[in-house]
Amino acid sequence: MSAAQQTAPLLAVTDLHVRYKLPGWRTPPVKAVDGVSFTMAAHETVGLVGESGSGKSTIGRALLGLAPVSDGRIVLDGHDITHSKAGERRHIASDLQVVFQDPYGSLNPARTVGRTLAEPLEAAGELDRSAALERIREVLTKVRLPEDAADRYPNAFSGGQRQRIAIARALAVNPRLVVCDEAISALDVVTQAQVLNLLAELQRETGVGYLFIAHNLPVVSYFSDRVLVLYRGRIMESGPAAAIHDRPAHPYTQALRAAVPVPDAAQQRILRRQRQAVVRATTAQAKPAPAEGCPFAPRCPHVADVCWNKRPIDAPFEDRTVACHVFDPSSGHPQAGNAAAQAAGELAPTTR
Repeated sequence: MSAAQQTAPLLAVTDLHVRYKLPGWRTPPVKAVDGVSFTMAAHETVGLVGESGSGKSTIGRALLGLAPVSDGRIVLDGHDITHSKAGERRHIASDLQVVFQDPYGSLNPARTVGRTLAEPLEAAGELDRSAALERIREVLTKVRLPEDAADRYPNAFSGGQRQRIAIARALAVNPRLVVCDEAISALDVVTQAQVLNLLAELQRETGVGYLFIAHNLPVVSYFSDRVLVLYRGRIMESGPAAAIHDRPAHPYTQALRAAVPVPDAAQQRILRRQRQAVVRATTAQAKPAPAEGCPFAPRCPHVADVCWNKRPIDAPFEDRTVACHVFDPSSGHPQAGNAAAQAAGELAPTTR
């Protein structure tokens, strides 16, 4: 492997757009993903976080060929897979796998676990029958299920065990990247922790990378190396997971963080004030999101005229980038230059 190959990202997404046409010739298309760019290194975990409708799952589906890419480019391990055909997807599947949200709906109830795990191996076509059976036993052991689980049907397992089976299916072909699309959202808290620990252990053993999609910022930050915060199909903030969790900078990231209760009373009061500021801003603004400006403008406590008319750049701040005019000294926002105060949650709302 050349030095260039060693340093090239495992995944590179450039200016990705996914649009859906609605009925009616005058109806504008819905922008599910609107110009998203990011890279992933091998063995890295990148988290996509945002509320429902933010576009995070659509990005995962676009990587898997399950959502139409309107514009942009997706490169996996040096290969452009943006518009790959069905026949080409068979080769891609060896490097790219997925764990879906629903552990009950993602497994065929009419097939044994062994048959389910054999399917991706057969599609890859690299192992004979005896080698495939050995591989099935191996992945079942890795996810801490007994070998005789291969002879049973999904209805014999709990939700957490079914998700382990889904993880085993994803890892059966030794992929380089696994898309975890809300993979723990349907599980109880204890089982969530068990599945996260299992995924982390498997990553240490195999070096697989994860694109981890979820709506819970603390969970995503705990599990990921880097976090991308999405809102209405755009990245609002991106940077190291711990930094974004401990000191969110963008008003939307702060609102996400404030929505999660914490045991510390003083910290909870700070989070409550941040949440109330966003609620007041949402109540005050009845306008829809602007087509060219910041998508968070109708809900932002720091909205100004420039927010409605100009799309914010990804402004550098400390160890991250923030798509907010407050963080861009040249934006023309009346509070531009107060980035540190905004990140600390000390910036007063703008006058409406």
